[in-house]
Amino acid sequence: MSSIVSLTQLKHLLLVAESRNYGDAAARAFRSQAAISKSITSLESLLGGKLFESNDRTLLTAFGQSCLPYAREVIEAHERAVRSIAQLVDGSQGHVTLASIGSFANTVLPGVVERLSKERPALSLTFLDDNSENIAEMVRSSKADFGVACRISVDPELQFLPLISDRYGAICSREHRFAKQTEVAWSELESEKIVGAGVHRQLAHLPSYLHLSNAALQATNMMTLLSLVQAGLGITVMASLTIPQNWDGLVFVPLVQPIEMREIFLITAVDRVMSPAAQRVVSLIVDACSAGSVTTKWAGGLCIK
Repeated sequence: MSSIVSLTQLKHLLLVAESRNYGDAAARAFRSQAAISKSITSLESLLGGKLFESNDRTLLTAFGQSCLPYAREVIEAHERAVRSIAQLVDGSQGHVTLASIGSFANTVLPGVVERLSKERPALSLTFLDDNSENIAEMVRSSKADFGVACRISVDPELQFLPLISDRYGAICSREHRFAKQTEVAWSELESEKIVGAGVHRQLAHLPSYLHLSNAALQATNMMTLLSLVQAGLGITVMASLTIPQNWDGLVFVPLVQPIEMREIFLITAVDRVMSPAAQRVVSLIVDACSAGSVTTKWAGGLCIK
């Protein structure tokens, strides 16, 4: 038996078997009766057996009856595949992997996911939480469709779209003297015990970085760091979105002289086209970062792009 059997021939088989009339089958297929008859004859030759009785070309043979479920299965599978491809094209289905810094994931992404789950419930998401340097590498190596992070260095393979920026401030307990101030100068940090963190590397251009980097107490986990600060074991420096909104034991005091902002970017690969599903997620993230859509309880801590 030849394997070159067309989908059209299988559809003609179903039409004739269902309608028991070549004229009706031809009308439904938008073909002539002669074309339908020729298609059935060719299919019988390819399959190596008669599909319809010789004395009644609309009555299925035993062989034809056995073939009919398989023909229907092939056609239905094809139609399902076409529908699925259409859903991939319009972004209503598919899988998206997003890499994001934790501060953005905790504050902005929940709203995006909520909207997406209502709008496109068949779309699945994977979130990768990491630091900005690793996120850039994930996007570069295609481990993530796109990323949201700070720009650590210039990379010709990546494109950076500004999304939002938040202000750096001193984070202290409610009992600390800074908690009563409306702002703190960077120079005032010199006399304070600091709880250091890896994100302080982004402040290496500031004179105060030396004091931050030499902190005797260091924490790599954000929850640990903030707990140490809340316990009064030191203060730290963070951008406003970094602090969980429901953490009531801390105070954010904007830093001045100079005012320092942290820029958060959408990171995509220059030479890679994102899937429609990924493009839709990006669109929702950009919408979420539009004026008034992102809030923080820390006064003066946010700047919308």
